[in-house]
Amino acid sequence: MRKSSLSPFCEKKVPVTFLEGKMKKILTLSIALILVAGILSLAKSADIDTDTGGPSTAYPKDRHIVKTSTGVVVIYWRAFSPNTGIRGKKSTDNGATWTNLGNGSGSTLIGSGSGSGNDFSICLDSSTNNIYVAYKESNDIYFKKLTYSVSAGTWTPGVQQSVEDLDNNDTAHPSITRESDGDIWVSYGYYEAGGKVRSRYSTDEFQSSKVIRDVTSSHSGSYEDNYWSALVIRNGNPFIVYADMHESRYKWSYWTGTSWASTGTITDTDLPNSGDDFSITMVGSDVHFVYNQSGAGIKHRYYNGTSWSDPATTLSASTSDKNVNLATDGTNLW
Repeated sequence: MRKSSLSPFCEKKVPVTFLEGKMKKILTLSIALILVAGILSLAKSADIDTDTGGPSTAYPKDRHIVKTSTGVVVIYWRAFSPNTGIRGKKSTDNGATWTNLGNGSGSTLIGSGSGSGNDFSICLDSSTNNIYVAYKESNDIYFKKLTYSVSAGTWTPGVQQSVEDLDNNDTAHPSITRESDGDIWVSYGYYEAGGKVRSRYSTDEFQSSKVIRDVTSSHSGSYEDNYWSALVIRNGNPFIVYADMHESRYKWSYWTGTSWASTGTITDTDLPNSGDDFSITMVGSDVHFVYNQSGAGIKHRYYNGTSWSDPATTLSASTSDKNVNLATDGTNLW
């Protein structure tokens, strides 16, 4: 076995931008616009937690913060020291104060995240405010549902369910989304005689249903770490964008209702700077995509159902800019 290195709506990726410092207190919510559930608000500056071990809120491609229909901001991060594991906190006052997900002090442990770096992704069912998490532990992918209590205003982590732990093959970089009918999709890099993009969907929150639907076939000479994917829901079906670092291309596909369509290349000229440094979201039926182009800065393209926009719009020409993230209020992009 080869060892690997290393929104409020599940239908819509709506992350919140905040600063990730390099000093001791790296989880600080800065004065920032919170653009979630179509609500534009001004977040207050407050320390969320203290960690000394690593870049806790990476990777840019993944959702880590949502705002519920009741106005609660919920954030997840990967703790390294002094605490460990994937942890969560919530704020009912736009970030001025924070509690754990059960209204107590400290933070709520979601999963150990052992051996996984920052490999986790979240989404929110806006109709119930339940939160869904896909994360990596060691070489496997797991799922956990956090059930929201309307009366208490709290979230309770459920039982860990396996998404991919049935064999000795390696996995990396999960992304999660949820269809309106309740089907949950998780995509990730997978090694099986070469790397590929795999997805599974479940009709019962991965209790027993976990249907494999590979996005790509295995590519000889590549590994699971070469594939970084992000999922959204477009016109009721999953839509995927991924960085193929084996071929140094951004690619995409969509679920037809019975299978993944043949993958396409978004651009042959704009090469990824790193696998994780991109973000996608939906505005109407358009898929918007921002990314860090190698040696050229931050760019934007969108898919309108027929083709990807070309040429790209340059948002920043600075090659030192990185960790791009995309948000929407339903009309505007930020």
